[in-house]
Amino acid sequence: MGISVNYCKQFHRLLQEVSRLTAGEIYITYWTETLSLFQFEVTPSSGLYKNGVFHFQITLHDNGITFYQPPVVECLTPIYHPHIDSVSTDHEICISLLADWDPNQHTLIHLIVSILYIFYNYCRTDSICPLIDGTEAEYEFENNVSRSLDGCIVESFSFHRNRKIMSDRKST
Repeated sequence: MGISVNYCKQFHRLLQEVSRLTAGEIYITYWTETLSLFQFEVTPSSGLYKNGVFHFQITLHDNGITFYQPPVVECLTPIYHPHIDSVSTDHEICISLLADWDPNQHTLIHLIVSILYIFYNYCRTDSICPLIDGTEAEYEFENNVSRSLDGCIVESFSFHRNRKIMSDRKST
């Protein structure tokens, strides 16, 4: 079945408003012709993950009327984050909006903003990332985030350097 008119409108609105709603911290990078899959990058402007560029993919399951199953969200960039398991094969992300998905109340904009939110608000003691057990001190967690963004090995996992200047992305 084709993508619903409601979803097409939501995606069009997302393309128009994402930069304004997220102060330029989210940028849609790719979408399929059927709109069943799209990718975006998150570049936090402050906090622990400042100037990292993190790529995500959203896949929708649409029945042609509205999408009742929650979208599948994957983080494609290895990241040391308690709510993102990008180091195993599932690339899982944990946000409550997905568990409580209701297409009559939630939109793609809600989903994108929720993903940005976890870069600023996280609970390291409730981690789905196998590298974070929640027992490390706050300074150890912060140090591990910084080391992961610098491309170091953290908890036996080798990260790629992931620090960019915001203007680098905008000039491409």
